[in-house]
Amino acid sequence: MTEPSFSEVYLKTFTKHNPHCHVQIEGDQLVIEKPWGLDDAHLK
Repeated sequence: MTEPSFSEVYLKTFTKHNPHCHVQIEGDQLVIEKPWGLDDAHLK
């Protein structure tokens, strides 16, 4: 059994309401790609 990811645990509500976003961890930063549904935007 695998452990749930950071985003599955702590950002479950956010990802539920924003299914167009892709959330990942890069090093020690949280990265949200396509925050407004735009392919060329990301937040760190």
